[in-house]
Amino acid sequence: MKVIVLTSIYLFFGSLVLGIKSKAINDINDINAYDPKSLERIQKYYQVGFDDGYKKCEAHKKEKLFYSQPHITKDGAEFIKSKINSECFETECNLDFSLFGDSLDILVRIQCFDCPNLKANQNCMVKLTELMEEGENSIELNLFKCTSFGSWTFVPSNDEGEHKFLKESSDKRGIHLPNSNIKD
Repeated sequence: MKVIVLTSIYLFFGSLVLGIKSKAINDINDINAYDPKSLERIQKYYQVGFDDGYKKCEAHKKEKLFYSQPHITKDGAEFIKSKINSECFETECNLDFSLFGDSLDILVRIQCFDCPNLKANQNCMVKLTELMEEGENSIELNLFKCTSFGSWTFVPSNDEGEHKFLKESSDKRGIHLPNSNIKD
């Protein structure tokens, strides 16, 4: 009885393996008898996909490079620093500015919170301004024992040709400006 069962199992799996092997041989024969037009079509689709991906990659690289370059001018940074000294009187400060540009203005937000004293707060705000003047964006650091946030983004030009102090408020605590960062 065991011999019959073992023989049946052997024949079943043997025929299964032969069936798979013959299917694989048929697939190989189909591959060897390729149609030149289908190969050209595959190459065309590949090239279109490659070109599309390459263009998107280049556009992202240009956008990232554009946003990583310094856009806050020395004049704009000096304007911000002058307002820091005249607007920040406590251990936390949140200031928004609109800096005049050629075709677009730059909206800037600098924030320092939980500072040990007024001097630390003002130093923190000045350091954030300097970092953004160097091209940094979406900054979250501990500076002078303060929790600090800094960001900038482009906005339509105000057509007045001057830098503006927009507001001082704590309702935007820890919130970056929209579209202020470009990720990899």
